[in-house]
Amino acid sequence: MDWYSRSTVPVDHKGKKQNFTGVLLRRRGQKNIIVALCLIGLIFLVLAGYSRAQKKVTVCVEDKKIKVQTFKKTVGEVLQEKNIPLKPQDKVTPATFTFLNDGLKIVIRQAVPVTVTVNGRTQKYWVYPGMVAEVLESQGVSLGKNDLVRPPLTGVVRAGAQIKVTRVVKKEAVKEIELAFNTQRETNPNLPRGFTQVSRAGRSGLEKQKWQITYHDGREVERCILARTIVLAPKDRVLQVGTKKQVTVSRSGQGVNSAQEMTMLATAYTHTGNNTASGVPPRYGTVAVDPRVIPLGTRLYIEGYGYAVAQDIGPAIKGNRVDVFFETGTQARQWGIRSVKVKVLR
Repeated sequence: MDWYSRSTVPVDHKGKKQNFTGVLLRRRGQKNIIVALCLIGLIFLVLAGYSRAQKKVTVCVEDKKIKVQTFKKTVGEVLQEKNIPLKPQDKVTPATFTFLNDGLKIVIRQAVPVTVTVNGRTQKYWVYPGMVAEVLESQGVSLGKNDLVRPPLTGVVRAGAQIKVTRVVKKEAVKEIELAFNTQRETNPNLPRGFTQVSRAGRSGLEKQKWQITYHDGREVERCILARTIVLAPKDRVLQVGTKKQVTVSRSGQGVNSAQEMTMLATAYTHTGNNTASGVPPRYGTVAVDPRVIPLGTRLYIEGYGYAVAQDIGPAIKGNRVDVFFETGTQARQWGIRSVKVKVLR
C-alpha cells in the first residue's frame, strides 16, 4: 500500500482513497509498540546490570555464617558494611583488598589472648583458636619427650587460656653406700659373767647404687633407685659373752669377790712409732692408764675389748679413763669413745 500520493491523500493498493484519521491512528500504534519494546529492552539491561553489580557472599566468623548481598567491591568494604570489627592479629581469607565475585566465601579467624609459661617465664600471645599443640608450634615452642603440658596437647585453646610447659629432665647418678656390719654373740664359759670380748672385728661393706633423679624446671621432684650392686660384703663382728661364775677368796678366806670393778671412759689409739711407757712396743692388749688410778703392769679385763695389761700412759688419760690399742687406725675409729666396765685382775 502507498502511504502518500501526489495529493497527500492516502490510497490503497487499488488506488482507492483511504480515511486519513484511521491511517494516522495506525501509525501511532506502531510507534507505541516500538517505544514499549525499547523500554522493555532498557529495563532488561538495567536489571541485568543490577544483577551483575550485586554479589552474594558468605562471611564465616568462627562457627557463625553470615549470608550477605552487597554492591561493595572488595572484601574489606563488605566487612565495614556489616560492622564486623577486626583486630590487627585477626586473619582474613581472602585478603581485605580482594575484589568480590558472586558466591565468594570470606573466612575470619579471630585471634584470642593466651598466656604461655615455658622455662619458668610467662608471656602473653595472640593466637588462633585450636589445639594446644598447634598453639605451641605456632609460637616456636619445642617439646622434649618427657616434658609435661597443661592443658594436654589435644586440649582446645580459648580466650584467656593458660598453657604451662614443664621441662622434665631425668638424670642418672651412682652412689657408694657403706653397709654396716652385724654383731654375732657367742657364749664363752671362760669369760667372767657380765663381760664380753671381741673375737673377730667387724668390717663394713660397700654397695654401689644407681639412681634416677627427675627434675621439673631444674628442681628435683623424684628420686628412685634403678640397681644395687654389692662391691664388698660386710663382715660380721663376733662378740663373746662371758658366762663363767667367779668365786674368789677374801682376806679372811671367805668366798667373796675381791676383784675391783669400775666404770671408765674408754678411747682407742694405734701405732705412733714409739714404744710404750713400759719400754715395750704396743700390741693388741696394751692399754694406757692413769698410774694414780691403775698402776702400770696391772692386768685388766675390759668389756668389749678383752684381757689387757696397763703398759702405757698418755697426756689426756687422766682419772677414770683408759686408752685401748688397735693395730689399725680404722679399728681405733670404729671403737670410738664408749663407757665400759673395767675389772682389775692384779
